[in-house]
Amino acid sequence: MSHPFQTPEELVKFIETRLERGELDAAIESVADVDSRFPDSALAHHVAGLVHERAYIEWNARGETPELSLYEEAERQYRIALELEEHDEFLHLERLYACLFVLGTQHNDADRLREAQAAALRLLDTEDREIEAIYSRESAIVTAALARTANDPAEWDRAEQLFNEAIEPVSGREVFFFYYYRGLTTRELAQREQDQERFRKAAGYFRQAGAQGTNRALEFLMADCLVQLEEPTKEEQQGAENLVGVLMDINPADPLIESLHKRWEIRKKLLEGN
Repeated sequence: MSHPFQTPEELVKFIETRLERGELDAAIESVADVDSRFPDSALAHHVAGLVHERAYIEWNARGETPELSLYEEAERQYRIALELEEHDEFLHLERLYACLFVLGTQHNDADRLREAQAAALRLLDTEDREIEAIYSRESAIVTAALARTANDPAEWDRAEQLFNEAIEPVSGREVFFFYYYRGLTTRELAQREQDQERFRKAAGYFRQAGAQGTNRALEFLMADCLVQLEEPTKEEQQGAENLVGVLMDINPADPLIESLHKRWEIRKKLLEGN
């Protein structure tokens, strides 16, 4: 069904009402013909991207399983908006960055993550200190995601440098992502050289991420770091014992967890022999 919007501003007003009411299908329907109705309006294309991105986030929050095609359409619309308004790029580039990060990590797409990395660095170039702080973190996070996807040692090194330079977050989901990816980076570099201090730091970063809401993957990563400590403290030994026990209780048939358990049993015998 086509809507008789005469201007992009009318479209925006209609969408605002639909989103306030949670009428996501109606909002998506209202932007279906943006390409033909308002081909030269950066505002119309931006709001079309926003509708698709918002729909994915809200349906996901409701426990549904939205298609990543929603994010792909959001990415396409933000690109058009950016091309139409390249000299006033911040809002379009900020939302495009978010899409590139989500799609890059979900699809293991190194090219999208490289583009997201470049976008974060452009967004970082600002006189606004608050925005600078946000994108100092985002540039570190996306570089770690790229390093993981591309399995690139140079990007892991770069990620560590960016995390060291970043202004740390203080609240919210940003804390989880920052310390989760910082933990991944530090763990990877620790494994490269069996660096005991880095294993400790990585476990600490995963613990900080877990304070925002833990999950089994996070518990596995933390346990893995503690198991690799050659001279753990009593507290670290107990932490490893507890985490490995919880993971074994939940899914003992998982090959990764089974391997972790075996490594911990070997480590315990070595520690008992000292």
